[in-house]
Amino acid sequence: MKSVLLMGILYTLTTIVYAVVRATPIMPPVIGIPAEKYYDYEIFFIIPIFILGWLFTSGLAWILSKLFKGSGTFKAHLAVLGFALNIPWYITWLVDTIIALLYLFHILSQKEWAVMIEQGGIWQAFTYIYPLVALIWLFVLVAIALKVVEKLRWWKIITNSFIDVLCLQVLMTIIIR
Repeated sequence: MKSVLLMGILYTLTTIVYAVVRATPIMPPVIGIPAEKYYDYEIFFIIPIFILGWLFTSGLAWILSKLFKGSGTFKAHLAVLGFALNIPWYITWLVDTIIALLYLFHILSQKEWAVMIEQGGIWQAFTYIYPLVALIWLFVLVAIALKVVEKLRWWKIITNSFIDVLCLQVLMTIIIR
């Protein structure tokens, strides 16, 4: 719980910077909050979303493991997945924080960053690669965590992990910008 809460706090601090510089999400918000006010609101729901994501993923992994005849406990899933989820989240947090600080110190504006991404090249590739690296890490770490807790066959672990990561990513993609 502490590691997930720490991640939520770190992301909240980054979100505060985005709110201060009046940034807007690059991807339009899915939920009904205007883009120009999104980070003002996200400050208040980012910690609960990280906790909810961790609880949801742990619960889903535990239920799926039970369907696969696993014997791990919900508490064990919470413990290993709290760690497994945070490592990839640190990757995305670090990049988001660097970008937020570049905005804050007027080294780069959001408009300049958008132009750099639209032009293609290394920065556009970077914006695709770092989330992909985090996603791959997420899948691998969830699979390893579930293998430790459940000791099921790999195909069951991979299936469970794929479903868990997919559902978590849908949740995070809808809400976190």
